[in-house]
Amino acid sequence: MSLVPEEYQQQYKQNKQELLNLFNLDESWVVLQDKEGVTAHQRRYKDNQVEMIRIETEFNSSLNETADLLFNNAQELLNSKPQLQSAEIIEELNEKGRIILVTTKPILFISPREILVYTNYENIENGIIQVQVGLQTHPQVPLDQTKVRTTTMLGGHILLKNPEDSSKTKVVYIILNLLNGNIPLKLQSTVYLQHLNSYIYFKKLVEKKSLQSQKINYQI
Repeated sequence: MSLVPEEYQQQYKQNKQELLNLFNLDESWVVLQDKEGVTAHQRRYKDNQVEMIRIETEFNSSLNETADLLFNNAQELLNSKPQLQSAEIIEELNEKGRIILVTTKPILFISPREILVYTNYENIENGIIQVQVGLQTHPQVPLDQTKVRTTTMLGGHILLKNPEDSSKTKVVYIILNLLNGNIPLKLQSTVYLQHLNSYIYFKKLVEKKSLQSQKINYQI
């Protein structure tokens, strides 16, 4: 495994601090939708015309189980978002740091997209923070003229143990992703629905596994 480049480390630190600053809900966050125990918020971020999205929910799974599902299970990511074509690790940089390439399917007049990010995560007080650093180039991922490469301005997760029940984990996902190309802003503003439905999928998946585990324990 190679060392994490200095520029990645610096941007990781900056993005980590920004995510922590944005974690607390205040009047700048506007509720978009609350569905099946998952809430979507949005807010303006600096001078970006595209709104930042925040997804918040609670999973019936431990902190480490939640992190493993959200950060290490590419197949369930694809299952949770039908619009995705692929999700692959391009390069392993250290135990938790990696370069990931996600591609989307073409939808009507919208060209497929590429999302290229460096991700890493670490422990924080009572939880875990995952930070995404958007990349525009990588030697192993040449530009594909049939796809549009998006710009991830800021992204990541903050996972916190439920202080009253360690088998439950609070999940907060924050993302600002510019789709680029000629997609109208009004259409870009509906992207939150994809994230909302994705976390509803994950929440149901965790609950299903929890029920199956309870049945097995009962039988034993």
